[in-house]
Amino acid sequence: MNDYSIRLAALGAMIGVLTLSAAAYANVSAAGRIPDPPAVTARAEPARQTATEAAEEVLAPAACYAALRLETPIRGRLWLCDLSGSPIAEVEADADGDAALGPVTPGRYCLTLDSERIGSFRVLENAAITETAGRLWSDGELLHLERFRPGQAEITLTLTEPGYESILLVDDLGRRWTRDFFIPEQEGRGADGSYARVLRFQGLPEGRYTLVHDRRPLQQFQVLAGGTVRLSAKLP
Repeated sequence: MNDYSIRLAALGAMIGVLTLSAAAYANVSAAGRIPDPPAVTARAEPARQTATEAAEEVLAPAACYAALRLETPIRGRLWLCDLSGSPIAEVEADADGDAALGPVTPGRYCLTLDSERIGSFRVLENAAITETAGRLWSDGELLHLERFRPGQAEITLTLTEPGYESILLVDDLGRRWTRDFFIPEQEGRGADGSYARVLRFQGLPEGRYTLVHDRRPLQQFQVLAGGTVRLSAKLP
């Protein structure tokens, strides 16, 4: 065999080895292929709250419940509504006639009985109830569906010094209504150098009352059913 034949045979052997290696690699790749990494999907970021939205959330008035007492039995469906008459929730009282209205935010509302408006009221931020009308009245904390037509007293007090004060109303039956208040030193004085404060007592039964300050009677007055008494008093 000459050199040319030897070289040709060696080249053929080399090609055969390469062919076998390629086939073996293909078999291994097919049998034990490393899986592709999972596709990465983009996750949506939650919407960020703007500064205005955050401020509105902080400043939003807190919801509360207003307490209602049915002083007389009613027939029909009683509803809590906004001032336009749109229903908010049906009112369901317990066996004692007590019910919770709400939750409501501070503002004005009305009650309807079988779609007929029977009264309105205002809820304050501290859940106190005021500005009642119709068949409703309030003692400040509790809303009543009337058994009697209550009266109210509006008392203008004059004080020479700022600070904490307490006023008491006592009727002929010994029932008491108290109002505590505070006049800050920086509050403006009147033309005569005194301070003034107006106190309102709602839901007063008809009868005679005595205005008391520091255990001293100041004035007596009469409250009529559904009436409003306005008087002034100077505190020593």
